Amino acid sequence: MLHKSRLRRLRLPAQRQWLKIIDADNYDKGWMYASEYLKNAVPKDSFKQTLQGVRSPLGSMKNRVLAASEYTTSLPGSPDGEYVVMKYKTEFAKKSEPALRPVISKKEDGQWKVADIISSRNNAANSTGRGIRDGLEC
Repeated sequence: MLHKSRLRRLRLPAQRQWLKIIDADNYDKGWMYASEYLKNAVPKDSFKQTLQGVRSPLGSMKNRVLAASEYTTSLPGSPDGEYVVMKYKTEFAKKSEPALRPVISKKEDGQWKVADIISSRNNAANSTGRGIRDGLEC
């Protein structure tokens, strides 16, 4: 188990950069920088279409704060490996209440890359809810 301060240093920059790309509506680049695990599960066009459908009604991102993070070596429906689940409280221009959006990163070739985003309606701890890998619903 990794110490929490080390966990934040190791994974937060990659996730934040990826989220900035998505916040800028650059879904092609977001797909390019996603984990191979995510890219193998979701074709580029589906990735782009899903995120556009989810993000467009929310408006621009106004504020995002890391609410919690957890390191794990297994997630339901995913192969064993090293994962980090980071839950962000995110405020959007067209949504009055902040959404809790867990972002899951997977270690691949020594680097942490985004492997899924779970809808705010789902339980991120067990990751059995719908994520971008299986058609995110918000």
